Amino acid sequence: MNEYMILPKDLIHKNEKRYFWLVLVISILTYIVLVVSIVGILILLGIAIISLFLNALMIGNIRTNAVRLSTTQFPKVYTTAEELCEKMGITKVPDIYVMESSGMLNAFATRFFGRNMVVIYAEIFELINTNNEDELNFILAHELAHIKRKHLSKQMLILPAMWIPGIAELYLRACEYTCDRYAAYYTGNNEAAKNSLTMLQLGKIFIYMSTRLNILSN
Repeated sequence: MNEYMILPKDLIHKNEKRYFWLVLVISILTYIVLVVSIVGILILLGIAIISLFLNALMIGNIRTNAVRLSTTQFPKVYTTAEELCEKMGITKVPDIYVMESSGMLNAFATRFFGRNMVVIYAEIFELINTNNEDELNFILAHELAHIKRKHLSKQMLILPAMWIPGIAELYLRACEYTCDRYAAYYTGNNEAAKNSLTMLQLGKIFIYMSTRLNILSN
């Protein structure tokens, strides 16, 4: 048996399940209230159509302007993604793209019609050229963790609660903490984990001045 299939329970942040049930109950109650009237049904349909349309625009932009990783396109990073998926028990490697980001440092996972996708901004992808590949691997593992935890497939189910300021942030932040733990565990590099999280806070300056930064003092 693959040792990575035995997942320590403490990788899941203690608040993720708690806040998921909160947003789930709020969303279900909202759906019940809306479906008892014609106006409510129209509102639900409108929200679903708008969400689908915006998601389709984003996916179209990614597929048009980004480069998809494969065994022949950035094969080393793609192989790392395959290995991480195997460790995490993700049966199918998601589509992974590198996209120009006008200097932004970020990455995200998304889902469209049952197909998972990970997008890494080009500024982060440059870590390959600065001997920071471990940090890139951590970020990739973080996004794959969203897929493993099914955060993407739950979005429509809890959509109403995601429009409530404060409530949405509580759940989303707990999810981020969980994915950070997954990424640190499966990459096995705590130093790279700290560096990656610091880099996402500071921006590209971290890449060039990391040796001067005292992370422990923050």
